Amino acid sequence: MEEIKQHFEFISFQHNLREHEFAVLWEMIQGKTTEEICIKLGYARSTIEKYQTTIYEKLNIGGRRELARWVLEKVLTLQKQTLYIHQSYLYDRHYPQASSR
Repeated sequence: MEEIKQHFEFISFQHNLREHEFAVLWEMIQGKTTEEICIKLGYARSTIEKYQTTIYEKLNIGGRRELARWVLEKVLTLQKQTLYIHQSYLYDRHYPQASSR
C-alpha cells in the first residue's frame, strides 16, 4: 500500500495538489466518505468539499465516480510498470550475457 501511496504522491505533485489536498485525495482513494474525512483530518465539511472540488478541477475529473476510474487506471499502470521491471530483472538474471551486449 505504501508503494501505491508514493505513486499517488508523485501524481499529485505533477498536478500541483497541495499537501492538504493530497491528504483528502488519499482518504477518498481509500473509499472514505466526506464525513469520515472530516473526522480523520479534523476539517469542517465545507473545507473538505472545497478541497474535493479543487482536486477534481486539478485532475480534470467530474466527481467520485470518475475519480474511481482514474485511480484504477493509475494503479493498473503502476502494476504494469512493476511487472515489466520484474520481468526485465528475471530475464537479466537468467540470460546475463544478453543484457551485457
